This record gives sequence, structure tokens and C-alpha cells, in this order.
Amino acid sequence: KEKEDIPEIVLQQIEHFFTHYKDLEKDKWVRVGTWGGAEDAKQITLEAIERAKNAKG
Repeated sequence: KEKEDIPEIVLQQIEHFFTHYKDLEKDKWVRVGTWGGAEDAKQITLEAIERAKNAKG
């Protein structure tokens, strides 16, 4: 799916969650960036997997 396939209210709910989920933790915050597409998500996920593998040694 692409971003355009997701109802706007769901995108707003997701953004709201990530904007506020650390509100009760002192000195922690989150900045919500821009939305990407499915290929962006796939690339970010693959990069995160590689970082996790490398961190394990």
C-alpha cells in the first residue's frame, strides 16, 4: 500500500500517537517528519536490520 491508500484519519491518528507518546517521560520528545512511501519504509527497515546485525558484533 501507499500513503494515498490509507484514510486521512488513520494518518492523523498515527501522527498524533508518535507526536505525544513520550509526553510523560522527562526530557524525551519526538519530532514527526514527513510521510514516505512503501519503498521508503522498506529501505528504512532494511537499514535498521543491518544496524542491528552490526551492533550485535
